[in-house]
Formats: sequence, structure tokens, C-alpha cells
Amino acid sequence: MDLDDFYDGDPRRGESPEVRFGAHWLDEAGYAYAIAWLERTGELYAVRHVAWAQGLPPLVDPWAQFRLRHRQDRVEAEVFVLLVESSRQRIDSLLDGWAHQQGQSGGFEELVARLDEAGYPPPW
Repeated sequence: MDLDDFYDGDPRRGESPEVRFGAHWLDEAGYAYAIAWLERTGELYAVRHVAWAQGLPPLVDPWAQFRLRHRQDRVEAEVFVLLVESSRQRIDSLLDGWAHQQGQSGGFEELVARLDEAGYPPPW
């Protein structure tokens, strides 16, 4: 689902305080993800950013969204709810050391493996 559909799907999401855990989680293919937790719904979610240039295949550069703001190309965002957990303390423990994963290839897969080991397996 895209970001608009995600927020439209539950009105609590738009009203919720949000804790952001970085926007430069990279998977092994180079796609960039933003990770955030919504206090009111308890959702830890990932947003994968894919930039499409006119007539070109997807760009996997994590800085593409920033550069494309001034062009006619578009950036698509796909949302994945990774887990639902109401405890901020639990979320913090699951993402302990998250800042060190930023910009590291495979960091997103490491997060997914950590969540799986903690009892939150994919698919989401």
C-alpha cells in the first residue's frame, strides 16, 4: 500500500505521535527504507522509497527522493507494517543500535531478522 492509503486506513495514524528510526535503512539491493513507530496504533512500519525517472527503471539511490523534488519524476512509497507493539520500551529494545545500521547495505534485512527472532516474523 502507499503512504496515503496507509494513513487513510486508520484515522489514529494521522493524529499519533511518531517516533522515527531513520530514513536510510538499505536492503541488499540498495533500496532505501524509512522506519517509524506510531504511538496510538503501536505500528512499527517501513516505507520503501522507489524513484522512477521518466522512461527509466527504478533508481535505488537513497538520496533520489531529495534530488527529484525539483524534477518531473516521481517517487513512490510502499508501506509495510512490520509489527504492532504498544510498548515504546519494547520498540526501543527491538531497535537498539538502529543508528549504526543507517546507510549499511543489508541493514534492513538485519532488522527484519532481529524482529523475526523476537517473535515478529514476516510476512507483514
